[in-house]
Amino acid sequence: MFATVREAARKSEWSVEARDLPDLLDKLGSKFGGKLDAMLKESYDDPDRIVILVNGKNAGRGRSSSEALADGDEVAIFPPVSGG
Repeated sequence: MFATVREAARKSEWSVEARDLPDLLDKLGSKFGGKLDAMLKESYDDPDRIVILVNGKNAGRGRSSSEALADGDEVAIFPPVSGG
């Protein structure tokens, strides 16, 4: 987890078993609650509020993705990056 996502979770990484991205996001929200849960729930309505990479590749709209996760997959979650 990076930037504001890391700040909301108060943790930069965490290992969890999840079958797919929606399951992972639900588990993260339940585990860390508060700000992170709110941030993830906001992303359900506006998927552009967070960026999710699975093994370095854009996972698209994480909440609606049915891509299965496998043991050892690395998921990175961070706010959109902008700048020049």
